[in-house]
Amino acid sequence: MNIDWRVLSARFCGDKCLSRFHSRNTYTPVEKKPAVCRICQRPFERKGNANTAVCSAECRKHWWSLKRRLAKYRITTKEYFALLAEQCGMCAICGSPGERYWRFELAIDHCHTTRKVRGLLCSRCNVGLGSFRDNPEFLRSAADYLERFESREGADCA
Repeated sequence: MNIDWRVLSARFCGDKCLSRFHSRNTYTPVEKKPAVCRICQRPFERKGNANTAVCSAECRKHWWSLKRRLAKYRITTKEYFALLAEQCGMCAICGSPGERYWRFELAIDHCHTTRKVRGLLCSRCNVGLGSFRDNPEFLRSAADYLERFESREGADCA
């Protein structure tokens, strides 16, 4: 007599309870997508089951630096990279690409009262805005000063 012990041990009906048991050899390996470093955009191979976002220790250092800054201004990486793409990777004021190779070397400019992010600036423009205490009147006054000097006869300092 051939007895199926799974059916006998079932409390309700054999059909429902048999569906709870896993049949063997149902695993199909998932094809891994090629990983792309979030910092330098180079493809790399993940080791084992590592779910890493970067390709090297140097990129990891920059990645965590970026993550700390984004947490400080309460924006996500998706929002940051959207802002970076909107500005074409350039400073919002002067249009320079920043000081270093890493694409997030642009400073995150924000309003100091509301803490809302305004844009990404190169270090010179960021320091310049900070020197004028983010006050538009001071900036206009400085621009007027420079224009007055340039309008004088014989003034050529460029």
